[in-house]
Amino acid sequence: MLEMRRVGERSWEYIEGHAESRLVSGLVPDERLPAGEYQARFRVTDCAGNEGMITQFSDGSPGLVTLPLRMHPQLRGTLLGSQTKGKDQIKVSLGKNATVEGLLTDSRGLPMTGTDVELRERIGSGAWRSRAVRTTDRDGRIRITITPGSSRALQLVAEQSITSTGATSSSLQLDVPAVVTIRAARHSLRNGQAAHFSGRLAGGYLPKRGRELELQGYNPLRRLWQPIRTEGLRCNHSGHWKAGYRFTATIGRTVTYRFRVRVAPRPDHPFAEGHSRSVSVTVHG
Repeated sequence: MLEMRRVGERSWEYIEGHAESRLVSGLVPDERLPAGEYQARFRVTDCAGNEGMITQFSDGSPGLVTLPLRMHPQLRGTLLGSQTKGKDQIKVSLGKNATVEGLLTDSRGLPMTGTDVELRERIGSGAWRSRAVRTTDRDGRIRITITPGSSRALQLVAEQSITSTGATSSSLQLDVPAVVTIRAARHSLRNGQAAHFSGRLAGGYLPKRGRELELQGYNPLRRLWQPIRTEGLRCNHSGHWKAGYRFTATIGRTVTYRFRVRVAPRPDHPFAEGHSRSVSVTVHG
């Protein structure tokens, strides 16, 4: 058993050790222990149950260790879209690529070349998955193209090694707004008649029972979109939807109304908020 404690402190850290022939060893977890000078000793027990303490290294020097033993690199990541400079959160249209750029440096800020960096992604509340591995160039940089898909969190990871504790970038958020279409069966009606709309929510990742949508109308007096139907309007598992709206208050005049569909964010559908284009229906009173 390897035992370590920071100089000046009373409590010991207990670390699994290994014995081979006449040598004992242990892996120092310097990625979690604070920097500083530590006392180190091995507690050993032989086959007969006799216990002893080793307080010196094999060269006879006292068991003192200064942490960290390995480099503590820094890994920074940024996202690039077609019209976006480097950020940790961007929006990308459905079907469009994005790019992740990473920079790996050592504790002195110098680039670490020839080091593998892994790109991981997480969709919704799912688990992190490996998507790609790239090797840093002479400037310590990597560049990875993100294929089209849903919204997701991204992270760059450099695994620990004998000389490095490894590093993980902060989370990068790629937001993809939902895409939904709308079509009006007729664009000219009389008061008392109903407008019939239909369309499709694209992109996949839909729950088996589909999901709710919101039909909105434009209020020119307030200059904003307002919900007209928020309950009962759902798309099916393939994204198709239908809705109707009956006009009853357009009397003695002709009015052109504008409609669209809103897709609100929800945990089981990994897309950012999205809206359809607007369609117009003229009603004669």
